[in-house]
Amino acid sequence: MDQQAKIAVIGVGGCGCNNVKLLAELGLTQQAKLYALNTDIVSKQQNGISYIQLGENTTKGLGAGAKPEIGEAAANESVEQITKLITDLDLLILTAGLGGGTGSGALPVICNLAAQINLPTICVVTLPFAFEGKKRMHHAQAALHKIEGISNAIQVLANDKLKSTLGAKATLLDCFAYSNQANVDCLSGLVSVLTDTALINLDLNDIKEVLLTPSFANVSKFNLPLDNLTELTDESLVNPLSPYQLIGRCHAALVYIKAPSDFELTDLEKIGSMFQQHISESALIVLGFQQVAGNLKQIEVFYLLNGVLEKDPTGTLLLVSDNVCR
Repeated sequence: MDQQAKIAVIGVGGCGCNNVKLLAELGLTQQAKLYALNTDIVSKQQNGISYIQLGENTTKGLGAGAKPEIGEAAANESVEQITKLITDLDLLILTAGLGGGTGSGALPVICNLAAQINLPTICVVTLPFAFEGKKRMHHAQAALHKIEGISNAIQVLANDKLKSTLGAKATLLDCFAYSNQANVDCLSGLVSVLTDTALINLDLNDIKEVLLTPSFANVSKFNLPLDNLTELTDESLVNPLSPYQLIGRCHAALVYIKAPSDFELTDLEKIGSMFQQHISESALIVLGFQQVAGNLKQIEVFYLLNGVLEKDPTGTLLLVSDNVCR
């Protein structure tokens, strides 16, 4: 990746700001600019994060009160400040929890501002639990609809899928920890792909090609044993918290592999071919490779599949386990 590429991660609202804080704790402040935008802000700079208050006059620093219209008004009040933040960027990563006031209201405003200056944007957003009420879910879905077709790639993480993923006996702390990790895996992986100096680099134009058609995406990572790369399955390519799990029509894939020095060309070919088997046969696949020190027995694979679906538009049942390319 071109070291001059300018990347920023902006957290919007309480959940988004928490995600940015977790990235700072991982030491990613050197790779990307980190911003936390909220309507009830108090601090301006902390641990390498720039904190920015949205709608100082609109909310008086008291938050959006779970009202997206207040979050939207606050973002519109701060349009000049937001525009200044994003104008010189090469790529923007946005993260927010949808359903509340600030995330649901302000995120679409920021996405629109980015679209107006043709800034490629990736969104990582969280949907609320169903038990939080229909109104909150309605706010979340309305915000998601607003950014659909504007953001170049949208990774949706649904809290309701935590139960099926972790089991009915999972504690609340387990759920929060898993959800936080899922967010961090997506965000930190994207930053690494965009900023690492790798043996096989992915430059900014590679990323832009994968993001060319705005779509929902599956973004995640997994580990594979180096001696059995054929263990890759279609289920491996689905973020378990995503409600958009149909991958057969994906039109583009970004695959970034971290492996030891004895990783062979044939191993890279195997992984590329296996991704090809599970998505559209005409899909663009962009592969990157980072050599890591040590005698590791596993490799790490980070990926972004763009063009995932919630249901098949033709009405034909399209299962995650269906490997037929369409």
